[in-house]
Amino acid sequence: MAAQVYSYRRFSSHQQKHGGSIERQSDYAKQVAEEHALRLNEDLVMTDEGLSAFHAEHVSRGALGIFIRAVDEGLVDEGSILIVESLDRLSREMPLEALNQFNVLINKGITVITANDGQVYNTSTIAKDPTKLFLSIAVMIRAHDESLTKQKRSVAYVKQQIRKFEQEGKGDVAGTTPFWISRTKKGFELNERAEIAKRIVELYLDYKGLNTISRELADMDIPSPQKGNNRWGISTIRTVLDNKALYGVKHFKLRYLKDGRNLDEEYDLENYYPALISKDDYILIQERKKKKATSRESYGEVTYLLSAYGKGRSICSRCGHAVGSQLQKQVNRKGEYTQSVLRLHCMKHKESMDCCKSFKAGHMEEAFIKSICNQLDGRFLTSSADKQREAEILRAKISEADERIANIIDTLITVKQVDTKKRLQGALMEAEEEKHKLEKQASAIKTNTMSMEEFNKLELLGKKAVDIRNNEERKLLKQMLLQTVERLIINFETNSLSAYFYSGSHLSLNYDQKSESYKTVIFHKTKQRAREL
Repeated sequence: MAAQVYSYRRFSSHQQKHGGSIERQSDYAKQVAEEHALRLNEDLVMTDEGLSAFHAEHVSRGALGIFIRAVDEGLVDEGSILIVESLDRLSREMPLEALNQFNVLINKGITVITANDGQVYNTSTIAKDPTKLFLSIAVMIRAHDESLTKQKRSVAYVKQQIRKFEQEGKGDVAGTTPFWISRTKKGFELNERAEIAKRIVELYLDYKGLNTISRELADMDIPSPQKGNNRWGISTIRTVLDNKALYGVKHFKLRYLKDGRNLDEEYDLENYYPALISKDDYILIQERKKKKATSRESYGEVTYLLSAYGKGRSICSRCGHAVGSQLQKQVNRKGEYTQSVLRLHCMKHKESMDCCKSFKAGHMEEAFIKSICNQLDGRFLTSSADKQREAEILRAKISEADERIANIIDTLITVKQVDTKKRLQGALMEAEEEKHKLEKQASAIKTNTMSMEEFNKLELLGKKAVDIRNNEERKLLKQMLLQTVERLIINFETNSLSAYFYSGSHLSLNYDQKSESYKTVIFHKTKQRAREL
């Protein structure tokens, strides 16, 4: 591609679009192209709207960043011209950072022309008139100082609103609100879309996966809050479930520049919004999401129960790499479909052919389903669901306490100040006491006890899930397994399986070639028992 003229516009707010700025820059770009006998690249007229040059958003995720990378990679020829209204459109970062970016473009043979004053910056013009360099730096200093002053005012206002809220229970920190909450003159209120957010939460707590929730919302003709997209994306649903506003908390980070360093301050304002769910349910959602991270509920109309549990959770015993499932269709000599066969693959072997070959796993999966019932809690299938959820919430709180304790210990190791150490030691004692109380509450519930009705319902679910065509039952069972199974280890050489559970027990399935069946051994913390299937 020959040298061309490129035009770049940036607006930090919607209001700045109006006026003659765009037209002025467009006319100037055409004029410059004619003067230098170059083609104006009208296919790449770059515009960044609403992206801050002070925080370099226009570089990290905007059009200017794409252009700079194209220059670095040699996709923009030397001698090309970049038209900007002013140098402050290129950057409002600290002068050193802004100058570095400016130098990269100039040293790559790009000429920068500013439309507002007609200044031409390239290696030749700066060599002839070094004062241009001082001029460019002066513009960068002024632009940065202007943005820094605006930031100070903005940060001061936000902190004032935080203090007002903490002292009076009132105050608006600004920022966007979730789609189910409206900002009114009287404060924040749940709006007509609150039932949608509540429905998403209910579906997730009923062991529905994100893909299933997306399909159910589509079936109910509920449009996504994302403009231009009626279908609910997985990331949109995940964002809803992650939002602390569900239980009334305004969570945000205040990031600002001070003495050349970026500072981050994190805030959780309790009772800021009207709550849609309890904090306990929110904690439960986050704990379940951790256990399901990187897992996959189903592949189209098929749900795999021996794989797709997430990173490092279903692995080959020999190499430690992921295990994958495949439903292989078999045909007869006439090319007619006869049956589908489930196979397990070591994904390392599938790529490099240097580990274990795949094997038919239908009998293993059936034995696994039959033997797993005693490790699952079937109470959520019956009227005892509230008790089961209470136990799960307690386990989630214990996990959260463990994380807090680990973080405090890590900080204690590095801290040297005596006062800070004492404060952290006090916080550690409080966290450990809280964990102890939670563990006593959890043990009192006796989560392993199921009624005969609950056991029968779970057993019926297992029988239906054996048939790979019963995808709804398999998806429900998979959601339960994701919360129960910590790791599956598949031995491809002996066609055996070991399942380790969050409860501390584990299960082994060993294939007996003589009887062509699987023997199941379940190891509890204090005892073990075995039976043949």
